[in-house]
Amino acid sequence: MKPSLKRAIAAILGAGMALPLAAHADGRWGYQRWDHDSVRLARVVKVRPIVRVMRVPGPTVRHCTTEQVAYSRDRHADPVGATLVGGVIGGVIGNRLGDDGGNPVATVAGAIIGGAIGHSLADGRTTVVRPMTVCHPQPSLRTVERIRGYRVTYRYHGRLYVTRMHQHPGRFLRVHRDASPLD
Repeated sequence: MKPSLKRAIAAILGAGMALPLAAHADGRWGYQRWDHDSVRLARVVKVRPIVRVMRVPGPTVRHCTTEQVAYSRDRHADPVGATLVGGVIGGVIGNRLGDDGGNPVATVAGAIIGGAIGHSLADGRTTVVRPMTVCHPQPSLRTVERIRGYRVTYRYHGRLYVTRMHQHPGRFLRVHRDASPLD
């Protein structure tokens, strides 16, 4: 600061006149009349924000993977043809197994059982396993910094003082005679 400016400020404060421009705690400048005996200006040397790091919910992200998915579906076989083929195969097996072959009761029983098996196989459902892409929503977290206040270092009568304030003080800080901040 220039010596002539220091002298002008000292003359204004010493005479008890109104200070033309006053520094407010929130950094604004304006006209204000102070009682020069109780309020002084201290120069702010350093202002450091007090930051709190927080994790807050962010946007939902889709996480996709390929999984083996089983599902059932109808068979596309002709039930009449499967019943006839099953009946013929069952009749042949029943004929061979029935009391040294040629037993008509075993042949008919084998044909009926084979036809029923063929019909149930053709008229059923089958399970198919295929790879599918499956997506699941997952919440995400993001890191944000919130200013909780300011650590202010100021100089008053050649000594350094430190205080915590809720707002940025600007270039000057209003203090009492004992160097405690006004705001």
